[in-house]
Amino acid sequence: ISGVVALMLALCYVILLDKFAFYLLWAGISLLIIIPGSLGGYFLYCAHNDGADGLPSTGDSQYDLIAGIAFFIICLIFFCVAFFQTSSMDTAIDSIKAAAECTREMPTLLFQPLVTLMVKVPLLVLLMTGFVYLASVVREISIQELGSTGEFLGTYVEVVYDGKEYVFLAFYSFVSFWIFETTTGIVEFTTSYATQIWFFSKYRPSYTMARSVPFFGTFEG
Repeated sequence: ISGVVALMLALCYVILLDKFAFYLLWAGISLLIIIPGSLGGYFLYCAHNDGADGLPSTGDSQYDLIAGIAFFIICLIFFCVAFFQTSSMDTAIDSIKAAAECTREMPTLLFQPLVTLMVKVPLLVLLMTGFVYLASVVREISIQELGSTGEFLGTYVEVVYDGKEYVFLAFYSFVSFWIFETTTGIVEFTTSYATQIWFFSKYRPSYTMARSVPFFGTFEG
């Protein structure tokens, strides 16, 4: 049930992004400007009135002044980004709408994180299990411990690795990392393959690709 609910919420989120990308983006930018600005004004007010605790000579007003200036700087940075990067914002909106449209027309992309998790987690467990088995191949040396008068105190085992075993461990770690990254590359390729099929069939008809978008594009990749 939770999986179905999550899928339905994801579809609703994609629809919201497609229809209200402009408003959602600028609402987020506005919050990034308003919230730091409000906090900065509050802390500066507290600094002017002997700190937030209302008690002078506690050092709190100095901290409030620093916090207020820092929040105003953050507010100014986001304001400059929103004011001077308007064209970039428009490009971001178009990209968000295109991504939402692609996901809506090719809903198998919503299952990509789940498929990635189902592939990577067993692979990681398998590789770690192999490393543990390899690390357990050691040479045990039994050492008898004697007291100062020569009496027998007991026997303990010392674990020793040969030089070549360190090489085996290093090589296994390198190959495991390689296999894991190759799997990551394959997963990312499937997503890229599906999205480029959608993009070129929809926005580049001159490439003579089919206008219809494959429903299972990620599985084809």
